[in-house]
Amino acid sequence: MTDQSPLTRTDLVDIVTPSRRGAAVYKDILVEAAQSPEKWIRHHFIVVFDTDTDHERLKLEHWLAHTREVLPLPRVTVLTATETERRNQNALRQKALEQGSNPYVYFQDDDDFLPLNLDHFLQAAEEEQELAAVYGVTETVNSKHHLIEQFPTLHNNMFEVDAEEASRWFPTYAHPIAALFKRDMVEDIPIYKEGDPSFCTGASVFCLRLTESGKAFKFIPKVIRQVKLHEDNDDGILTEILREEIARDIKDWLSEIRNEDIKGFHLEIAEALEKGWITTFREIAAMVEMKLGY
Repeated sequence: MTDQSPLTRTDLVDIVTPSRRGAAVYKDILVEAAQSPEKWIRHHFIVVFDTDTDHERLKLEHWLAHTREVLPLPRVTVLTATETERRNQNALRQKALEQGSNPYVYFQDDDDFLPLNLDHFLQAAEEEQELAAVYGVTETVNSKHHLIEQFPTLHNNMFEVDAEEASRWFPTYAHPIAALFKRDMVEDIPIYKEGDPSFCTGASVFCLRLTESGKAFKFIPKVIRQVKLHEDNDDGILTEILREEIARDIKDWLSEIRNEDIKGFHLEIAEALEKGWITTFREIAAMVEMKLGY
């Protein structure tokens, strides 16, 4: 960061989490953080509950008041969604984001583990100040922490495909928010703006806005995001309803794309989804790789 005094820390992150599962699940994130206070206590955790009452917020605040006496917890801000924000993950992320001020932002879901290798991503972002975001690899693991899937795929600690270029062609090639973001970037590029629908593909439109902005970003071949596999988070076969919803998302964000070739490619994917020619995100990734000549 520029114009900082020697005593000002810049390696600080707002860890933003929308939560529909409630206080009991989110507490697990804070307990995990308390196990390694040297890593986490300096960061700011912000959670917004996707509920129609303040019950979950009050429950977590009550737990925080008592647990701080026995566990080294980080700073925590707790919010409740408004009626207009409910069931819209990007609107919830935007609400939480506005409560922070740290130089960096990391978005996670309430069923994720805390980010891995965070200090490595901070170092990369500090060394290359022109970067708006530093992306990493997402792993999906089961309840026993056994690896189920990794994307973008690594081979001998290197990407098999140019992940940056692939993400420019379609935002689900990598996890769209598996990155450490500069705060000034997320203030310039909204993760949610008024009029946005509730995208079933979550923050994919945010990734698309980043690639269309021309801001610099990079991928580094290290895991940053670890996702728990469970019955509500199964990224396997896309049902007909989900394929239709993804196709609708694509058509809703087409106006954000300036490059006509990329826009045409998005329409190809939408048509393939609607006709059932592709039924998994892996097949979408394969279309991207074919487009890039892999």
